[in-house]
Amino acid sequence: MPKITGISDQYQFHFFSNEISGGQHEPVHVHIRKDSNKAKFWLDGSIAYNKGFGSRELQLLQKMVVTHKSRIEEVWNEHFGEQ
Repeated sequence: MPKITGISDQYQFHFFSNEISGGQHEPVHVHIRKDSNKAKFWLDGSIAYNKGFGSRELQLLQKMVVTHKSRIEEVWNEHFGEQ
């Protein structure tokens, strides 16, 4: 589970190496955890799923994803190789 550092001290940003959909890796996205709360975001800020985060916190997380899109893509490409 590659972690993406440098975005937040409160939240863990990461993705999974083995997420496959239709025989291919899913498009670039990020999973975010804090305690038992989990969410998955596409890089345009849309929410793929949420378990436990409130609406205000989700809005904050959306902004963080969009703001740090380049960093997320950088770590993704380093892990999977540029696509």
